[in-house]
Amino acid sequence: MVFFGHIGITVGVAHLYNQRKLSKQFIEGAFPAHSSPIEGAFPAHSSLIDLRLAGFLAIAPDLVDKPIGLIFHETFGRHTRLYAHSLLFSFLVLIAFYLYRKRLVHPVILWLTFFGHMILDRAWIFRREYFYWPLLGLPAPLTRSVVLGWMMGAITPYNLFGEVIGLAILWAVRR
Repeated sequence: MVFFGHIGITVGVAHLYNQRKLSKQFIEGAFPAHSSPIEGAFPAHSSLIDLRLAGFLAIAPDLVDKPIGLIFHETFGRHTRLYAHSLLFSFLVLIAFYLYRKRLVHPVILWLTFFGHMILDRAWIFRREYFYWPLLGLPAPLTRSVVLGWMMGAITPYNLFGEVIGLAILWAVRR
């Protein structure tokens, strides 16, 4: 996946979670009996996932790894999926979210938006060395340029389909 696939699919799942939570609150009678359904249908959103944060977390591994891989391309063998694409880094993010759980709304769901990036990248299949880092060591250097690798990857059916689906979801949940 490239950009819109990560953000759109993750924001779509978070949006569905929010919608389910709102409908469950409404059905279970979480609103006072004297209020009308229209007034009660939009409670304080403090218990809902912030879709902007979900979208940011969906691309956070790329925001960390891509600049490092581009600046230090010879050091990392022209790879741009580095340590933020690893299970260890994901576990550290989960620990950080757990430590700040009183300040975050649904920290485990937010972590899943972060980890969803690796799921959509199919990181355990491609560049396994970084996904399981430090257990498997580092991958062999790539022979092609970083930009050529991105261009070749962006036109695969999986990535093109993901981008279209992501854009469609973002269009559907726009406000």
